[in-house]
Amino acid sequence: MATAAVIVVAGVVAAVFATLHHGGGNTGTGGLAAAVKPPACTSAPANAKTISQARSHTVALGGNPFGVVVTPDGKYSFVARGGSIAVLNNNGGTAAPTQIASVPAPGAQKTVAITSNGSYLLAVNGSGAYVIDAIKAEAGAGSGAVLGTLSGPAGNTANEVLASSDGKFAFITFQNDGDVAVFNLQQAITGGFGKSGYKGLVQLGPGADPQGMAESPSGQWLYVTGESQDGRLYVVDMAKAETDPQHAVRSSAAAGCGAARVIVSASGSDVWVTDRDSNALVAFSASALTSDPSRALIAKVGVGETPLGLSFVNGGSAILVADANLHKVGGADNLALISTQMALQGKKAALQGFISTGRVPRELAAEPGGRTLLSTDYGSGQLQAIEVGSLP
Repeated sequence: MATAAVIVVAGVVAAVFATLHHGGGNTGTGGLAAAVKPPACTSAPANAKTISQARSHTVALGGNPFGVVVTPDGKYSFVARGGSIAVLNNNGGTAAPTQIASVPAPGAQKTVAITSNGSYLLAVNGSGAYVIDAIKAEAGAGSGAVLGTLSGPAGNTANEVLASSDGKFAFITFQNDGDVAVFNLQQAITGGFGKSGYKGLVQLGPGADPQGMAESPSGQWLYVTGESQDGRLYVVDMAKAETDPQHAVRSSAAAGCGAARVIVSASGSDVWVTDRDSNALVAFSASALTSDPSRALIAKVGVGETPLGLSFVNGGSAILVADANLHKVGGADNLALISTQMALQGKKAALQGFISTGRVPRELAAEPGGRTLLSTDYGSGQLQAIEVGSLP
């Protein structure tokens, strides 16, 4: 699964949403009573207690760890750290991972993704992405694991990569060009990479600044965040993106300032986005995103300084958000714990508290078993492994 991949979520989120927003009221949005306004741009801090009982372990990786992904079987993790990919054994999810290998990958300083069968690792690089044989990397093959590079239009800056759930396609956001590149992954591999397999661009529009991506559980929609000050969440028809990318955008909705990363509940009913420049986490009704986007925003919670990565934990009853603290506010490098139920109910207590981290936490990845959450610390060159069972 990718850095912004769909994580298993308990039915509580869907049930709460149905209770709060369905039955009676206005038509066209499943009975949604009132739309929530997108959060404004702000640098104001969020206030919450420190979660002192949270237990974590750190792994020194060096470099600038950014993207992190766990293999579908949960046995291994991969971390992009600038000039290489660290390969880690997760030790059954019961302790801190152990680094077992390193794959040379100059320029791999952003996100990573893995195909659903665990065969291929994708790592953003320049205007494209490395394609790495994950099995060889796990066996310590080093440079021999790098198969080639997907190449998008020259001059574009790649930001995030996602592998479709069926393993057939790869998507790469181009932050400065308002586009998402589409590749047929198998065609690229058999054709020798480069432009092989390149299907074209999903055009979100000038100033969109696309960043994060997540696929709906049904495989019907690709959600893409736009990080401009007038941030938006875009809904892309995945089938059209793979065959006719220029006409694949279905809709978009205002999200707040600097929409950054996105995840989707297992039921597909809720879509959650971090707003980096609003210091907020927001939630959307997935159905309203396509039927009435102006009324799709259903929740917002202040979470801390410049939030970026996020992940469901505890079966989806909570979300952890990485407060990257890009403005270097003292003591604000942390992970924020949010109750999904309280967030959907609009309660101020939705922000449960903060977990201390190293400097500049960036991306999060949960092991499939849910026992451990991994967080990259860009500024301190380490990976933090949080014991999810120690969280309130």
